[in-house]
Amino acid sequence: MLLNTRAHALLLLPRLWLGADLMLDAIRALGVNHHLGVSRIERCLSPLFSGYIPSPTMHAIAWTQAGCAVLVIIGLATRIAVLPAFIAIGSMLASWNMVGTLGTARALDATSRSAAILVVGILLLALGAGRLSIDAYITRGRSRRR
Repeated sequence: MLLNTRAHALLLLPRLWLGADLMLDAIRALGVNHHLGVSRIERCLSPLFSGYIPSPTMHAIAWTQAGCAVLVIIGLATRIAVLPAFIAIGSMLASWNMVGTLGTARALDATSRSAAILVVGILLLALGAGRLSIDAYITRGRSRRR
């Protein structure tokens, strides 16, 4: 059930976009390249931690998100791996609301991005990774053995 997918092969494009977006945010959270800016989760959580998020906490979140991004990109256990995308959506919605930028271009950008991630996340959760994934390869191998 978890690996079964009958989705069209074109679901590869949104899956790659979501995986790349999650990976870029994880790289931002790890602080690998400071020119990329601040990650969404760090922007959302920093007011809760009085402006400072402990490094082990941020690294644990970032490595989890990076691992799930790799799973989404290759199409392995996609229905489970897409769950951090919903956490990213929550952090984006909370971040513009906390900052008080409601009605500005920044809020519109955060809302449209979170809506796109939400749609792709729901598609991947409901339909699976698609025919061009490791999930589909595993389920095809199981059906041939029977």
